[in-house]
Amino acid sequence: MLGGLLWLAVGCGPAAEPTVADGAPAALDAGWISQVVTAPASFTALVDRTGREGWVLLHQGRLTQAARAFPDGPGRARIALEQAWLSQDLAWLAAEAWPRLADAWVARDPAIAQGPLPALAAASLLATGAPVDLSALPADDQAWLAAIPAATAGQAPPADLRGPDVDGCVAAAIAMLGGSADDLPPACAADAPLRLDTAGSFYDPLRFAARAAAAGRQAQRGSGSDGDSDPLALLLFGPWWAPADLDAARQDPAGLGAAPAMDGPTLRALALPEAGAEDLPQAARERVRALDRALDDWERAQAQAADPDGAALLTDLALVPQARGRVLLSWARQALAQDRPHQATAYLMLAHDVEQARELGPRNPPSLFALAALAALRTGRTREALDHLDPLLAEHPEVRALAETIGDLAVLEGMDRQGDSKEN
Repeated sequence: MLGGLLWLAVGCGPAAEPTVADGAPAALDAGWISQVVTAPASFTALVDRTGREGWVLLHQGRLTQAARAFPDGPGRARIALEQAWLSQDLAWLAAEAWPRLADAWVARDPAIAQGPLPALAAASLLATGAPVDLSALPADDQAWLAAIPAATAGQAPPADLRGPDVDGCVAAAIAMLGGSADDLPPACAADAPLRLDTAGSFYDPLRFAARAAAAGRQAQRGSGSDGDSDPLALLLFGPWWAPADLDAARQDPAGLGAAPAMDGPTLRALALPEAGAEDLPQAARERVRALDRALDDWERAQAQAADPDGAALLTDLALVPQARGRVLLSWARQALAQDRPHQATAYLMLAHDVEQARELGPRNPPSLFALAALAALRTGRTREALDHLDPLLAEHPEVRALAETIGDLAVLEGMDRQGDSKEN
């Protein structure tokens, strides 16, 4: 039954002391991993029915290839969620990089403040919901920038909205944010800079936020409209441990496409320690050790109770280490949102599969590298942020534009030691 599944096998980490909070085993037993392990035939039927190749690629972190491989149905909705979360992480990275680039350039040459860069930096912030004072910007820029907050709230922009570029790519991205478009026009290639009337070579800072919004809508439309009522299709290899966690996520007004928060009933049942309000990496590491103690004990029990097919899936697909990594990614997002980048770095380091250090894989999903780049920027390690983006470039060539923007920032920050930047 399992011979046709060509999955990568990933080993588990070392076991820790077996202590589990009261009620934790029952909460973990209600999750999708138990469903796969105790009913492997149902899992195989779901995979076959909804696109085996797509699930294999999704498990390996190959989102672009998986999106092409999945047929219409629950698999397509599931991959849209992954694309929405990755695009949102990259939008947050853009919102960190663009203002830093603008500040560094204006500090070097105040005349830059009269060009397009400050407005593009403001756009990257507005797309993530950050408040921005637009009063110092030219009136023409204020007009299109003011449409971004309305678009993120679900309001379609005016049809005649004009952005700063000749081809209308920024206006098209705002339309995607507002829900009046689901893709950018052909003229807005991912690897091409905006065509501006002024000097300078800049990319669209709204691209990732726009793609996050469009993918989130696609996932929302497909997450219950295809007649497949099996919740495993949305839970499989994802951030929600159990149906109860998915039900809690559905209550988020932002929809399932919003970055998932691992604060549902399953993790609450584990009674794990909090990481605290201070940016202390040791507190984050202690929280992960507590999670590992609960998961290691539970995984051993699952392996002992499973039949040979279920035990093979548990081990060969590295189901528990992969799910553990998704918890740590969510904690890293939360830490970054609360301005605790050193804790985020600790979570991401502990989530990283060092055996595939610079490769995508079951325990190294694309968002791990995007969040690591964001944490590196937040802690003043710009060139390290560039290194984190390298593993994404083959699968996600659109990231190259963001990497180039961060590369410009690295040059400016080190100009005294390394020479000139590529301002023109």
